[in-house]
Amino acid sequence: MQTRRHQISIRSMICHSGGELRLPLKLFIAVLLWILVLMVSSALAMLVVGQSEGAPTWQVGLVTHTVMLLMSLLLMLWLGRGSLKSYGVTKPDSFRLLFCAGWGLVLGAGVTITAALIGGQAALPDSRMSMLQQILFVWIWASICEEFFLRGLIQSYLQPLASRGINIRNIKFTLPVIVSALLFGLMHLGLLSTGAQPVVVLVVVVFAFGIGIAAGYYRERSLSLIPAVLVHVFGNIGGSLAEWLSW
Repeated sequence: MQTRRHQISIRSMICHSGGELRLPLKLFIAVLLWILVLMVSSALAMLVVGQSEGAPTWQVGLVTHTVMLLMSLLLMLWLGRGSLKSYGVTKPDSFRLLFCAGWGLVLGAGVTITAALIGGQAALPDSRMSMLQQILFVWIWASICEEFFLRGLIQSYLQPLASRGINIRNIKFTLPVIVSALLFGLMHLGLLSTGAQPVVVLVVVVFAFGIGIAAGYYRERSLSLIPAVLVHVFGNIGGSLAEWLSW
């Protein structure tokens, strides 16, 4: 019973949205959750697939993203007391999904176009996959898993802080949207370890932040992860412009 009460008290402290849990602490816990999920998913991928340079890229990505999704779901169920609705696992209320897809495609294509304009080579690890592998494991699966992680777990956890944010042309971008987008962009710094050009990685990080802002905004407005996933899917499609035009 003491262990059970201890677990409940920890969850209550983490989930508390009132004045007692200050803004810095809430952000600190969100970053800790982000680091925890990334570290465990990456470590298990290395354990399952191996650390060999010859390990297929799609296998590493599949394991990493699957573990990411499972951990996100478990944490959402724990923090949400068994309910996933407040974490975006629900249908959106009448939302223009094609508009979301369009924004994702434009922002994703911006990666390839900008990299080309500054003289960088946009070849990234996913370019070593076949077209079918890229569609299944990057465009679709990675988008779903990362959105459950960033816009589902992290952004939803920070949602009590939505009164804070910035206004641009009468559009409010709340703190949860900005933070989840920033963490999404920083995730792509890992591309440096694959040998990608630093200038290209910088471009990817900047545009990933933009995609994260769009995905987070539509997630918040629709109360659903579906628009966010759509932005992400088409962002990945646009970001693969150079590869799929050559197929």
